[in-house]
Amino acid sequence: MSATVVPAGLLAGAAALAPDQLDALMSDLMRVRAGRVAPHVGPDESALFRRINDGPAAEVWGRYHELVGRRRAEALSPADHAELVRLTDVVEDYQADRVAALAELAVRRGRTLAELADALGIGPAPRG
Repeated sequence: MSATVVPAGLLAGAAALAPDQLDALMSDLMRVRAGRVAPHVGPDESALFRRINDGPAAEVWGRYHELVGRRRAEALSPADHAELVRLTDVVEDYQADRVAALAELAVRRGRTLAELADALGIGPAPRG
C-alpha cells in the first residue's frame, strides 16, 4: 500500500493534536528520522560494540584505582597486593579484548584502528 503524503496536510493534522499526542508524534518522527540518518549496526557489529563498551563493573574499577593509589603511596599490604595483581589481570584482559574488538570493527569498516578510535571518540586512557 502506497500513500501520497503532503507535508502541509501533516502539519495541519499535527496542529490539531492535543499536546500529549503532539509529543508522541514528535517522538515517533524523531525515531523515523534517526533510522534514516544514523548508520544501522548489524548484530555482528553490535556484539563488537558490546565488547568495546562493556567492561569490568564500576566496583571493580573503583577498587582497582583505590589499590593503585595505595601502591603509589607505598601503603599496599600483602593482601592488597595480591588483590591488585588479580584485578590488574581482569583489567588487562578486558583492555586486550577491547582492542581486539576495535581492530575487528576497523577492518570491517575499512578504516585504520586510529581512524576508528578517533571517529568513536576513543583516546588513550588518562595517565595519573
